[in-house]
Amino acid sequence: MSNKKITKSKIILQRVKEFYDIGSDGSLAKFLGVSQPTISAWGKRDSLNYELIITKCNDISKDWLLTGEGPKKKTIDDFGISADNDRKFQTQPRDEDIMYQHKYVRLLEKTNEKLERENEELRKRIRKLERGDNVEELLA
Repeated sequence: MSNKKITKSKIILQRVKEFYDIGSDGSLAKFLGVSQPTISAWGKRDSLNYELIITKCNDISKDWLLTGEGPKKKTIDDFGISADNDRKFQTQPRDEDIMYQHKYVRLLEKTNEKLERENEELRKRIRKLERGDNVEELLA
């Protein structure tokens, strides 16, 4: 039986490996753009560069990455866009095309604003984690 402690960092790194089908810490390090000793240190010290992980793993659902709950892959719902808004332009009168494009641009702007707010919240959480604030409280 192993005495190795399973840390939150190790769990998150394992989820990244699982999602991207990465087999080794060396491959994970290459994917993240860090050294293999960095991966080992993160696991042992129970610390991560959360901003790097979130940035490199932008198609993983942050809820699943941090808690293991919910869908693994980000869905359109994560961005607040309905599938109907993502339809291809069809042959329509020019005015209707322009109107649809303006609506779509407004939707994308709103989505961008939402993502910017979400990113700022994640940056705040990362700073708190780096300061050593209560991890369990931040992940709740």
